Amino acid sequence: MIKTAKLITVWMLIWLGLVIYQFLVPSVPAAPNPLPTVSSPSSVFRLQIKTSPAKARVRVMNIPDKYQYGMALPPGQYRIKVDAPGYQSKSLVLQVKAGQASDIFHVALERK
Repeated sequence: MIKTAKLITVWMLIWLGLVIYQFLVPSVPAAPNPLPTVSSPSSVFRLQIKTSPAKARVRVMNIPDKYQYGMALPPGQYRIKVDAPGYQSKSLVLQVKAGQASDIFHVALERK
C-alpha cells in the first residue's frame, strides 16, 4: 500500500505542476463576437403604429407573428386591425413595396 505521506506528496506535485503550467503557458484570447449583419435601412420596412387610445391592440391579421412596434415586414399586402374595449375597431390594408421607407402610422379609434 502507498503511504499517506507519499500520496500527499504526489498530489502536491501534480497541483504545483498545474499552477506553474498556468503561469508559463500564454493564454489564447477568446475570439471576439462576430458583428451582427445589418441590413440597409431602405431594405427593411418597419411597421410602426401609434394608437389613440394608447393601449389599443394592434394585430396584423394575415401573418402568424404577434405585432410589435417596429417589426420588420417583407414586401406584400397586410390587413391590420386596431381595437380597444369601448371603442369602434378599425381595419386597414397596408401595401409594402420593396425598398419602401418606414413611416409611423397614427390610428385614432372613436368611442362607441
